[in-house]
Amino acid sequence: MKIILRAAPTLLLLLTIWSDVSFTQAGDFTSQLAEREAVQKAVDFLIRGSADWVRERGCFTCHASGLGAFVAGLSARNGYVVNQHEYDINARFVLSHLHPDAEGTPPDGHQPIGAMECRKCHRLADGNGNVSLIALMGSGFALGRQTASRGLADQTGDIAKRLLVAQTEKGEWKPDYNRPVITSGNVMTSALCSVVLKESASLVQDVDKSAKAIQVWQKSLDRSALTKTTDVAFALLGTASFEASGPSVNELKSTLFKLQNSDGGWSWQKGEGSNIVATGQALFALAASGVPRDEPHVGAAIDFLFARQKEDGTWAPVGEGKDFNKFVQRFTRTAWAVTGLSTILDVNGLIAKRSEVIKELEQTLADGQEGEKLQRLARVQLLLRDVPGAVKSCEQLIAMSPKVPAYRLALARTYLATGDRTKAAAAYQEALKTELPTETRGSVLLTTAECFEQIGQRKKAASIYLQLADPQGSLSFTRARRLLARVTALDTELKLRERYGIVTGWEVCGPFPNKGDDGFITAHAPEKGEESPWKRFDSDDPAGLFELSDAIEGETDVCGYARLRVSSPNQKQAQLRLGSDGPVAVWLNEKEIHRREGTRSVAFDQDRVEVSIPKGQSTLLIKVGQNKQKWGLVLRLTDATGKALNDVKISPAAAQVR
Repeated sequence: MKIILRAAPTLLLLLTIWSDVSFTQAGDFTSQLAEREAVQKAVDFLIRGSADWVRERGCFTCHASGLGAFVAGLSARNGYVVNQHEYDINARFVLSHLHPDAEGTPPDGHQPIGAMECRKCHRLADGNGNVSLIALMGSGFALGRQTASRGLADQTGDIAKRLLVAQTEKGEWKPDYNRPVITSGNVMTSALCSVVLKESASLVQDVDKSAKAIQVWQKSLDRSALTKTTDVAFALLGTASFEASGPSVNELKSTLFKLQNSDGGWSWQKGEGSNIVATGQALFALAASGVPRDEPHVGAAIDFLFARQKEDGTWAPVGEGKDFNKFVQRFTRTAWAVTGLSTILDVNGLIAKRSEVIKELEQTLADGQEGEKLQRLARVQLLLRDVPGAVKSCEQLIAMSPKVPAYRLALARTYLATGDRTKAAAAYQEALKTELPTETRGSVLLTTAECFEQIGQRKKAASIYLQLADPQGSLSFTRARRLLARVTALDTELKLRERYGIVTGWEVCGPFPNKGDDGFITAHAPEKGEESPWKRFDSDDPAGLFELSDAIEGETDVCGYARLRVSSPNQKQAQLRLGSDGPVAVWLNEKEIHRREGTRSVAFDQDRVEVSIPKGQSTLLIKVGQNKQKWGLVLRLTDATGKALNDVKISPAAAQVR
């Protein structure tokens, strides 16, 4: 099998290498298809993984999200299927770093952009800093302009303009973030910036300015001084995109070949063991510079990577250090493996010969089980952009076994991959009628709600978000709080007191000293029944979180009190379900009914206190301590099953009905 690679003349950068494939014997399509299916599995992991992390936790490091945007754009450019819905989730997240509003409002799950917490984590700089992040996501948007990121032209152009300003007088772009597995050094950052400028030149008013910026960087690049694999690889990437061929390109190729280890992989630098990240980066650069699939160095690198790919499509650690089974580690290794493999093994050549590929595949599947054949066929049809064919195959599977959830989910994801959220939502709703595992059901509900939100069915979306955010559900407090915030954005009343029994209106008093928790042990005026100054405070948090620091002045080593007046038409058994960051104590009508010391992260229902509420009016007093941690409190008044007690009134600091 011989693959002849040539650069597409209509594209500005050599990263997309269209394949003119010469098939000379039976099985050629099948073997190439198997390689590309393995890469597609890894692409699916990256796209879904970055979206799920943003959904669940917000930021796992903005630069890893930027790396996800880069690989997604590159993979789409090379013909791979990028789930449009999940891609959009990550793209919106990383884009929010470009335009925080004047108050620094963060994207979901993120510290305020530019705030001290954000700067500590991501080293954000003022003005035109944060070059590493915008180089990563900008290159992805630029590469995917005709595919996944086709709706982001304005944002891509804005990134290009920022990079023009951020270039140093010497001609390079300096990274503000250095992690070898994500982004590393001036050469890599500058090469990615040049990709953005070249691929998005038409989006910048002064096209010559972009070309000149790339030329200045090329002149400043001292290729003879490069010894590390990453530096050589990205110097080759940038140089090949600038001059396509010539002595500089050949010199860098030769250097990269010399750095390759005998096992086919590359290490960070000569003499070390091979690793996945460096190998992916080297293969990416070689493919982008026109080195073909059947070149021995490239073939050895492909074998090295595929031999170490896991069943789930990700890569095990090889030379990068211990694997602690952390998502970010798997994500970054897989991302760089995909950059190399998706570029050298692009799908475009197979898409051009789709009917022949499908015909050969059907012949190889002739003796298999019907269900297995249709599943494989549906995956391949989607990979080769035969969406109607993939839909038909999924529908045949459903007709054969209507109660099998996997078939309905495959149909929904087929629609979702193309961005058809209306049909995807309908397919997901049908899947929800089958027996789904609890975790899968939650994921399907969330995706369905997101689809409804995107197609303008706001009430349906809000209803599902409220269902998922129930305090007794499986979501973390952070996730539930984030979904409730989305409900308010959809102009739907939360009605926290009525729906969940959450208290949002308080009377507060404090602060009182609490150094070393001494103040929590000490009885201050409010719990001794002495006259104290109280003031009203209403929490506008979507989950009813009461941050005492918003109502009480005092930085650290303090404690404070919150008070409610509870009115019940008769004696009633109830539960106080509390969550707090610090130690907490509770009194009902001056009798202590609960005390818990120690610190934690606030969440729903961390403590459940059985209580008998007397007929008439009672006073509930809560003391919350704080040292140097956060100072949050959340309270639900419920029955024994966790349902809201709506016939019990809270006054005079009654919770707002929202």
